[in-house]
Amino acid sequence: MEILKKKESSEQISTQEIKPEQVEALEVSEEIGEVGEKQESQNEQSKNAIADQQAVLKAAIGNVQAVSLPVKDELAEKIEDVLEEDMTDMFLAMSPDVQVKFKQKGEETVSKIRLLMTKTKLQTKKIFDLVRSWMSMIPGVNRFFLEQEAKIKTDKIKHLNDQAD
Repeated sequence: MEILKKKESSEQISTQEIKPEQVEALEVSEEIGEVGEKQESQNEQSKNAIADQQAVLKAAIGNVQAVSLPVKDELAEKIEDVLEEDMTDMFLAMSPDVQVKFKQKGEETVSKIRLLMTKTKLQTKKIFDLVRSWMSMIPGVNRFFLEQEAKIKTDKIKHLNDQAD
């Protein structure tokens, strides 16, 4: 009980001893505290707004990806099978990030070849260039091997086109 009384008496003394300059300083510090609280609430609001924008953006990107991915038909799957043929060991030897890029480029190549095959005249040179470009992503591949494999895959794709007709 004595401690409480001492505290109460020290508070009374301290309030009596405050000078007008100190009162102004206390008021300014309170105002600064209020400004700080306002800034914190604004920061929280902006963080929430950014989070909302990110969610909307992710949803939009998801929709774009869903729309941009071509529907794989039977011919596209056959082209993909031809391109994948004898590539498993080389694909597994790649680093994961190169594998992702290689796979994406392969999917682009399949869709471009599929478009070329819908035209009246098959453009073998363009197909060969697409296949060679895709296969050139393989790290450390021999140039002669690359040319040979691209030629073989192009011939198989040409054969697929002949069967489709």
